[in-house]
Amino acid sequence: MDQYSSRIAKEVLEKFKMKGWNLYRSVIASPKTETDTFFFSPPGDIIRYNLTQHLELGRSYVMLPAVNDPRNPGQVFGALEKVAQKLDRKIQTINLKGIDYPFTGITLEKNGVKIHCPEGIRTTYSALIEALDSLVQAS
Repeated sequence: MDQYSSRIAKEVLEKFKMKGWNLYRSVIASPKTETDTFFFSPPGDIIRYNLTQHLELGRSYVMLPAVNDPRNPGQVFGALEKVAQKLDRKIQTINLKGIDYPFTGITLEKNGVKIHCPEGIRTTYSALIEALDSLVQAS
């Protein structure tokens, strides 16, 4: 099993970019009081502030289509609409070992990658890099 390294992280990011996708750090904010619950950052804020240039261990990332201004929510959501039309309004999938899984992003772990999908699949870095070929070309 391959392990996390900055070289592998760079290769994963480049593969997403080759398929026309950007990765944004997905942030969960901590509760402010004992009665608060955890919440996700609003999508517009993720787009404006969390475009990533390098991937880090333990971080979660969401994939969104690459556009001219990747920090402009309007452009990103417009491109996402075009991808949705390409996919006949079905969710993007990734093919791992012949099985298609819904796919919205990844979390980098020491010994592999967690695929963001209902099944919570984990795979190796090399299997992820190969499977990224199955993504629809976003841009």
